[in-house]
Amino acid sequence: MLICGVVCRFCKVSGREERPGRKRKATNNAQYYTTPFRPESYRKHNELQHPSKWSEYQALADEKKGDFWDGVVPIKNTLLSHFWSDTTPRLFEFDVTIVEMIVGGMYFDVDDGCGSDDEADEMKVTRCADDRRLPTLTPLEIKKRALRIFVPVRDSPPENGENVPVSAYKLTIKNGSLFDMVVEFASLGSSFCLNSRLVQSMREFTGMACYSGCNSHKVSSFLCVMCASNLQMLCDILTKC
Repeated sequence: MLICGVVCRFCKVSGREERPGRKRKATNNAQYYTTPFRPESYRKHNELQHPSKWSEYQALADEKKGDFWDGVVPIKNTLLSHFWSDTTPRLFEFDVTIVEMIVGGMYFDVDDGCGSDDEADEMKVTRCADDRRLPTLTPLEIKKRALRIFVPVRDSPPENGENVPVSAYKLTIKNGSLFDMVVEFASLGSSFCLNSRLVQSMREFTGMACYSGCNSHKVSSFLCVMCASNLQMLCDILTKC
């Protein structure tokens, strides 16, 4: 029997692995080899596309390598291959007024009940709605903590302690899939706590690592970014009119 071509079993079973820093999503197509067959081509492909699985396989004794594929379900037969898993970072840039005035004042109106910012800074927040004790943070401290996800952009670096005004704010969401899932669940009316639990259930159900590490604080931050993004989009539209 003449063999004209072979397929990479790593591609068929586990799929290609995403490399850190890669700008494009890895293809789902399996690697095929045709004559002439060169072992160095196999090694190069495995080291680049399947580094963890290839290392795991290489660490096995020769008599154990034949059992490496036993009981393994091909990736095409799993839920993972049918879910969109775009982990491309999302880049945002916002006007100063949107972050400092609108988003900053959306949930944290420190002037309510206070005669000045100094008075608001001294007012202690010790309890929340269900009477649980909170850390003794002032409203201004809570506001600063909530808005620190926005990175200020300055036209020039500060020199000699000079306070250079902020020209804009930028932000990077590293996990695009998680961001989209949180926004989708919020659009259906889920609370922050329920949203984080739904994402965790999605993680457990699909086995997709991109849905890991989502708590109510991250949900709050993501939705804050989404509000700012929508406001920025509206601002850009009105500016061009």
